[in-house]
Amino acid sequence: MDSILTHKETILTWHQGVTAFDRGSHQESLDILLQIPEASITSRIFYNIGHIYLFLQEYTKAAKNFEAAFEKDCHLAAAFFQCGVALFRNNKFNQARKMFEKSKDCLRDSQYIDYKAVGMTCKLYRCEILFNISTVVAAMTKDPEWALDMLSETDKCEKEPNHVQSIQKAKNQLKDGVTPSIFSLPEKELFRPPKDKIENINKTDYLGQSKVVHTVPGSSVKKPAKQKEEKVIDLPIPKRSSLEPPSRKPPGSNMFKPINSQDSRSSPTPPNRLPPSPTSPFNNESDRLQPSNGKFTNPPGRSSPVPPGRPPPSGPGGRPSPSPTPPMRPPPMSSGRPSPSSPARLPPQSFERLNSAGKGPPARPPPISPSNLSPQPSPINSRGPSPNKLSHKEIIVTWHKAMQVYESGATSEALENLTSIPEPSAKILFNIGSFQLLTNDVANAQKTLELAVEKDEHMAIGFFQQGIALAQQSSYESAWKAFDKARRALRQNDSIDYKQIGLPYKLYECEVLYNQSLMYYHLDDMKLAKEVLELALKKKSEIRHSKIDSAMVQLKASKGFDLFTLPKDAVFKPPASKVENISKVDYLGQKKVVAKFEGKAERGIAALATSMIY
Repeated sequence: MDSILTHKETILTWHQGVTAFDRGSHQESLDILLQIPEASITSRIFYNIGHIYLFLQEYTKAAKNFEAAFEKDCHLAAAFFQCGVALFRNNKFNQARKMFEKSKDCLRDSQYIDYKAVGMTCKLYRCEILFNISTVVAAMTKDPEWALDMLSETDKCEKEPNHVQSIQKAKNQLKDGVTPSIFSLPEKELFRPPKDKIENINKTDYLGQSKVVHTVPGSSVKKPAKQKEEKVIDLPIPKRSSLEPPSRKPPGSNMFKPINSQDSRSSPTPPNRLPPSPTSPFNNESDRLQPSNGKFTNPPGRSSPVPPGRPPPSGPGGRPSPSPTPPMRPPPMSSGRPSPSSPARLPPQSFERLNSAGKGPPARPPPISPSNLSPQPSPINSRGPSPNKLSHKEIIVTWHKAMQVYESGATSEALENLTSIPEPSAKILFNIGSFQLLTNDVANAQKTLELAVEKDEHMAIGFFQQGIALAQQSSYESAWKAFDKARRALRQNDSIDYKQIGLPYKLYECEVLYNQSLMYYHLDDMKLAKEVLELALKKKSEIRHSKIDSAMVQLKASKGFDLFTLPKDAVFKPPASKVENISKVDYLGQKKVVAKFEGKAERGIAALATSMIY
């Protein structure tokens, strides 16, 4: 056949042929393997075809396929051996002897070859080859003494119990003038395709099918009809329960608008200016800079000078003194939630130039001492992160030590170790949040897990754990949203296995749906709770999912059920390869003296030169 199959099609046909042989359909197996074009057949597939012909007692065809096998792989000893068996049974003794000799050469002084690594669970022993050679010689020469001498060479070879019995029986038969039967490889053993390739046959097509996005008028190519795309099932958003307080929206950013005045031009003041912070250094009137002869001086009690930054006192009418220079825009306020480790910010201030004449560079605000500010309490550690950054190695060491302490049962100590890391990653934040849940610090756990999913927006198990923390605080609507984000982060997969990145747990979609059903129940929507739990029931796949059946029984009785939580060992561990490389290895070794010249120090270089010569 001139056609060529793809590698995937060849693997699939090969697998189907071996499967048919295993269930006893030998002719069907042969027909399937013969469908593969000769250009796509490998040496192992040729061996399988020859082996099936040998089993069906078609020795000529068997020998032909074994020859094709070792032509493609000249080191395939099993093909030479089985070809010799087919030729011997076809009464071609001299050719059979040559095949057995070649198979012995392929062993290369080894006692056997194990074919398990390449898909066939059997071994070819040197003693079997020598046994067959002696049997062929006995059949050719009718000289049992010569065959017995050759058979005695098997005594030096490694053997199994069945070999010992067969060799002893052959010796007795040769003494009686009877030619013994020869060895052959097991009839049920074939070369099988690699398991990993079989598992990947039905994998997802990530590239997808090609499609026409634009057609040129008059072209024969037609734009195909739109196909329905698979989407994540959209569950209805639950209605807010009367027991749950409404969520507050974060305040919007300030909008600054300049105030136009005919009498003077001054710096714009924000219409919604916030009052000064109680900890602001500008709160106390005595701390402000005082004007003296047109210049600003420090108030009494301050030793170090502070650069001028406050505007001059107000003029008549409560307005600032006029300035011919254009007003400076205040620094923009950053919108959104402040970082847990960042200090509280003062309200925006407006600054003018150095003097009313508009000369000189723009003044900067006075420096703010960190001791006068009260930073926002961090959800991770009330003491705040360390200002010193840790190296990557130090982070791995601290992380590994925390996991060892946690496994010993000291959760609080492990939590202290992890919170000492100044800039934790999403995995470490997940661990901190999980430890805080175990120590019943649910509020801070929820905030920490929120930081974790902000750092890694695809961490489905992070959203899942965040939903658990919110549910324990009775924030059922927010918990439902967190579980829904976890379900969407699964990306249409039934599960995500986190074992390869250090967390020994497999998160299933049915577990997420189970918790979403419970949130519907707490929000008094029994209909949706039953529908979602039935969907979870269809997707269950492990023994621990029997909990879903019990929940369905409880829900039908209008009773609640327990939350599906993660086990205690569901925490991220540092990569094993990095942990193993923590300890330093001195590749250069310690220096040592290999030659020493003895002489008085005062003689110096002359003494060393003399000792080297003599």
